Amino acid sequence: MFIIPNLFLGYRIFVAWKLNEKREIAVGRAEDHRDHLLVYLFTMLLPFYFADLSTWRSLSATLIALAFIIFLFWHLNLHYMNIIFAVFGYRVFTVYPPEENNLFSGRMAFVIITKRVNLFQGERLIVYRISNTVYLEENK
Repeated sequence: MFIIPNLFLGYRIFVAWKLNEKREIAVGRAEDHRDHLLVYLFTMLLPFYFADLSTWRSLSATLIALAFIIFLFWHLNLHYMNIIFAVFGYRVFTVYPPEENNLFSGRMAFVIITKRVNLFQGERLIVYRISNTVYLEENK
């Protein structure tokens, strides 16, 4: 649950960097989601709190709990939540595009992973595309 997703995420970041998948985005409104990290830790560790895997029933209950967690993270688009980002000082923001001169205005929010403490309206960022809705800001 920890190694394989992180390897895939690291591979996707490497590919975005290697292919130079950069975009310039404009910040409309930004929301900090540090609280999602707490949810991430809680949901990842909860099934293992009293995990006694000595019986088939306990093992199957733990596997079902893990499958449920994976489904929720996939369905809620929380695949960007990662303890490694927090350890290296990254923050996660949900960014809504500005209203003016934007064909996608108000249609699609996206996630930016950055080392900045705040994002302000009107800022323009150079980011790498990790997925269709997740971007990693280029370090300078």
